[in-house]
Amino acid sequence: MRDEIDAGVLAVTPIGDVIEKRAPGRRLDSEITVFDSSGISLQVLYMADAQIRAKASHR
Repeated sequence: MRDEIDAGVLAVTPIGDVIEKRAPGRRLDSEITVFDSSGISLQVLYMADAQIRAKASHR
């Protein structure tokens, strides 16, 4: 995957940048988002809440 990232085929974007609108999220239905929540439980719960609120505000 490193070669694909270096070639610009894949992008790595921090989820916080997407939530704070500093970077775009998915632009096409064919794009795939992978979220690694390897933090502590409180971080995971905070991120889940932020994603739910972000989704609700776009309705």
